[in-house]
Amino acid sequence: MKNFKRIMSVVFARKASLAGFIVIVLFVLVALFAKQLAPYDPGQINLRAKTVAPCWEHPLGTDKLGRDTLSRIISGSTVTLEIAIISVFIAGSIGCAFGLISGYYGGIVDAIIMRFTDALTCIPKMALAMTLTFALGRNTFSLMVAIGLASVPGYIRLVRGQVFKVKSCDYIQAQTIIGTNRIKILFSEILPNCISPLIVYATTNLGASIITESSLSFIGCGVQPPAAAWGSMVEDGFSLIRVYPYLSIFPGLAILIVVLAFNMFGDGLRDALDPRISKSL
Repeated sequence: MKNFKRIMSVVFARKASLAGFIVIVLFVLVALFAKQLAPYDPGQINLRAKTVAPCWEHPLGTDKLGRDTLSRIISGSTVTLEIAIISVFIAGSIGCAFGLISGYYGGIVDAIIMRFTDALTCIPKMALAMTLTFALGRNTFSLMVAIGLASVPGYIRLVRGQVFKVKSCDYIQAQTIIGTNRIKILFSEILPNCISPLIVYATTNLGASIITESSLSFIGCGVQPPAAAWGSMVEDGFSLIRVYPYLSIFPGLAILIVVLAFNMFGDGLRDALDPRISKSL
């Protein structure tokens, strides 16, 4: 508990990370209570009120089908949060497992895993996620899996590097000499030492996953209509951006603010969890 309070005090000592934390909390609350907060049905079409400029009745205006933009942004936050969390969980689980195995066992096992990782790294993340989305089917679940699998190489490299640092320590060598089970060493001694960098990386990766999901939705490979998604909302308004710029600007700002918040909070966490930095703060 004391350690948690120390970490939070370091995080909140920085205005940027505190601001990021506040935005993230608001984003999560909006996503959880989207149905209660949305002033209109996000899928309700009203051609009599299409492309209405921001006004009292529609604070962020309406799109070309008369759907309320604010309601669709609020509704889209739920989809965005769900995809970001599950894709990061998938990437973290798979990447952590392979990183532990690769770093601890080394040799031919490490060579095979890292050559496969290098091959995946050579493919741009967006291209890999798009290919996987088409292969698995264009639906929300497939999108989560595709983004998660495309993010796995980063986790493998991170965990493998941490394992190499930890396994050379004297206490790990002592555990090996006395015949402690390798699985026990991996999960009770090595893995806890990988948690801090994993938390920081996962936090910033949430923002990266949101960018990937929005980009895929923008090109039509992500969340499919009629579900509201920030990326598809930007695309819907892109053809009318000269006449009705607010159709793309508002969902684009939502993406920018949330991703920036995750990055700022991640920077604060990195400083708090790194003892060399936190001691100087």
